Amino acid sequence: MKFTKMQGCGNDYVYVNCFEEKINDPVELAKKISDRHFGVGGDGVILILPSEKADAFMQLYNLDGSHDYMCGNGIRCVAKYVYDHGIIPHDRTHTLIDTPVGVRDIELFFDGGKVSSATVNMGPGTITTAIPEKIDVGEFHGLNFLGVNVGNDHAVYFVEDNPSLQGIHTWPNDTFAGAGRFFETHSRFPDRINSEFIEIISRN
Repeated sequence: MKFTKMQGCGNDYVYVNCFEEKINDPVELAKKISDRHFGVGGDGVILILPSEKADAFMQLYNLDGSHDYMCGNGIRCVAKYVYDHGIIPHDRTHTLIDTPVGVRDIELFFDGGKVSSATVNMGPGTITTAIPEKIDVGEFHGLNFLGVNVGNDHAVYFVEDNPSLQGIHTWPNDTFAGAGRFFETHSRFPDRINSEFIEIISRN
């Protein structure tokens, strides 16, 4: 099986071109190939499949084999792949990628004839919680968060509303990653959650 490893903002996946490859058990593949010690390593596997209503279809499996619906960083990498590998014509500056939550439009930017970056229109977000909802996570009690869905679910924490998160931007990476696991797998989110911690620096 041929594959490509790509990352967007550090969000790394193994990509398989299913215009050419056939994957019989994507769940087992995701578990094995995502292992960072005995596999290739990554956040999961993204299959790039033919689509009847877009340039390609993105199918995402997390590193534990669970199926997911959307990843903004992942779909931007799919857009780069379909251009760089000739799945779409090279006179295009946009590509349409289908997903389980609908078709997304990605704008492509170039450097030396290859895609250097891409911007995806994720569509309008939907508020999924009361405003705000409170939650206890590990040593952090009474945190206010806002639930937002943009094809996948996010919990957004504003630092100014959560004094115990003051200085979070200065945490070492390993501290932040360790705490992040408690946020991601909290029982409030049975399907796991993406968490963002926002600190407003200024209005500009």
